[in-house]
Amino acid sequence: MRDANSGSMFNREDLQWISTVSNTLQSLLQQISHYASSPQQHGMEDNLVRLLHARVDLASRTAQLLVDSIKSRSGSARPIIKAATTSNADVPIKIHNPTSERQLILIVEDDADIAEYATDVLVEEGYKVVVANDGADAVRIFRELDQEIGLVILDFFLPTMEGDAVFSEFRAVNPGANVLLCSGFLSQGFAGQDKLNSMLAQGLRGFLPKPYTRTKLLEQVSCTLQAA
Repeated sequence: MRDANSGSMFNREDLQWISTVSNTLQSLLQQISHYASSPQQHGMEDNLVRLLHARVDLASRTAQLLVDSIKSRSGSARPIIKAATTSNADVPIKIHNPTSERQLILIVEDDADIAEYATDVLVEEGYKVVVANDGADAVRIFRELDQEIGLVILDFFLPTMEGDAVFSEFRAVNPGANVLLCSGFLSQGFAGQDKLNSMLAQGLRGFLPKPYTRTKLLEQVSCTLQAA
């Protein structure tokens, strides 16, 4: 793909990244449109309003990142793209409750409040926990800790990569990856149901709808670990 004005060119990796981010943005906009057009159907519960607000913010930031990257064709597009997908590459992996003898659980969640809540619940129950806040970081952590991770709790709608793409990367590392998908939008009939069905057919171990209670989270985690 050549810019007629500057003569600079994107390489295949750049184009793949642009395609991935564009698809993520499209999915986010579908979620926002679906929810906003039928508030009576979904009851406007506080948790869904909060999730919707987070998705609007994420869509805005994703769109701006995409625009900035495409505009920067005169030699700086690639560094922007690289920074977006490898920003956590040198960040040490933090394991919560590292001395526990129970399983290590990877939480992949871009909502900081939800990630903190799930971490607190699981640590109190005695599990070790590591958190990734986007798809690229989740893949990095999984590649490093695959042999130690007993379960992944994977959000579907994430920055840089959606849940199905992250799941595919996990399976490329370990075809038997023990992954539990978690989403508030899929459970409310949002875009992505076909992808969920496809993931289940490929070995996804289950689905945990948001919002979840402490009891529901622990029950689902226990059942999924026992079934592995």
